[in-house]
Amino acid sequence: MLHRLYGPVRALALVLALALSPAHARAPAPAGVAVLIYHHFVSDEAAARQKSLLAEMTMAREQFRTQLEFLKRERATVLTDEQFAAHLAGTWVAPRGSVFLIIDDGYESVYRIAWPLLREFGMHAMVALIVGATEERASWFARHPKATPHLSWEQIHEMLQPVMVDGTPRRL
Repeated sequence: MLHRLYGPVRALALVLALALSPAHARAPAPAGVAVLIYHHFVSDEAAARQKSLLAEMTMAREQFRTQLEFLKRERATVLTDEQFAAHLAGTWVAPRGSVFLIIDDGYESVYRIAWPLLREFGMHAMVALIVGATEERASWFARHPKATPHLSWEQIHEMLQPVMVDGTPRRL
């Protein structure tokens, strides 16, 4: 809803305002973590050809790039799933300005569009899969003939391999 009302960058700025603001940094309570949820991505060319693709749940590549640039510029700490879980459990306190990125449903666009950008910026995202769509692709498409393609196990395996970020191997 925020995306529709304010546009992708303004919505992101609004969500992060408390986490990144100087007033919030002076607050005595531990910082919260902004959770940004994404769903599906399309190429900039496809978005330009068919504006209706950019619904509440779909983002063009350049929109996602702009949001990652914003996070980098604002020096947000993008948490891993382990860090986020530890923060929620109270065994670790996330630094002020922390965000956690989630990409829902595990569409193939994560591999083609989001993952290369996450690698470029050295940022983490948790991908929530529909396992049946990955595990049983043929039967999934038989039941859902117009379904958007989901990640394959090969793509998932590749995305789980460590990459070099600032000279250090890290899993994104």
